Amino acid sequence: MKALALAVCLCPLVAVAASEPAKSSAWHIESQFALAPGMIGEWDDWAIASPTILKFAGKWWMFYEGVMFDESGVRSAFGIAQSKDGLAWQKHSQNPLFAPALSDTQSCSSPSVTRWRDAFWVVYTVSEDPFHAAPTESNADEAPVTARLARSEDGLIWREMAGVRLPIFSKIPYPFRPCLYAEGDTLQLWWIEPTNEGDHALFHSVSRDGEKWSAPNQQPAKEIDAREICCARVYPSGNYYILSYVAYDEKRQQYSLVTKISRDARSWSAQGPPEFPLPSHFAHPTPWLLFENGGARLFYSAQQRDNTQHLRSAYCEKKAYASP
Repeated sequence: MKALALAVCLCPLVAVAASEPAKSSAWHIESQFALAPGMIGEWDDWAIASPTILKFAGKWWMFYEGVMFDESGVRSAFGIAQSKDGLAWQKHSQNPLFAPALSDTQSCSSPSVTRWRDAFWVVYTVSEDPFHAAPTESNADEAPVTARLARSEDGLIWREMAGVRLPIFSKIPYPFRPCLYAEGDTLQLWWIEPTNEGDHALFHSVSRDGEKWSAPNQQPAKEIDAREICCARVYPSGNYYILSYVAYDEKRQQYSLVTKISRDARSWSAQGPPEFPLPSHFAHPTPWLLFENGGARLFYSAQQRDNTQHLRSAYCEKKAYASP
């Protein structure tokens, strides 16, 4: 198998309920936070979530969701941090760089960013507050959830792609965690959602212009893992695809980050870094996995004693999962 050299992102946005996950001998948790919330009153004073990490212009760029919590409730926007080595991160002085246009009853979350056709592209979700949304004749008791697309030439100034209807849509509240990446001439969009039969499936849609998207195909989640899964992300790497997701073991009451690979993005085998035991998560699940020459680096949200959500980092050496 080719070395997993592509910068790969991990599923998803997670707010957690424990400060530390269970120990794993293959993973080393860094003592310093990768990124911490801002001061009280700043736009990201409560949580750092949903990171996407890309290499561009000689630096590592982290696109992330910052969450503010005050008397008005929870509000999110999107910002950037940069790093020379992928370990020490500096927030951009003009954050938040993208605050989507929302109504008083809407919130945004779960950004996923890719580089395509000399621009940055982001997909994110917008949800209506089911308790405060203005009722209409068609959805008096429902809270629609949709996905939006935006682009930026430099990662700093963003423009909404007005009129684009992505295939992610629900008339009942559901925490979509979309994954967007570019492969050749196409944009690839992956996500998990409930099916009409009441189960869950991994969905996939493709676009060649960012505006028109194919009818999504789907794979039952049970074909991937017998456990309940969420926060799936799929990425190409050489002749393989990498799938990462969060699995919940009900018997052990344990969340874990799982990595699998496939040649056809359908038949998945458990190769790659061993499972990483995550803290319990409930609001912002979004781990991100980055493959380096010597191993895999994971970024995940972890709740602290003051209930804020910090971004932590863990590292697994390649010798723990790859043959010599």
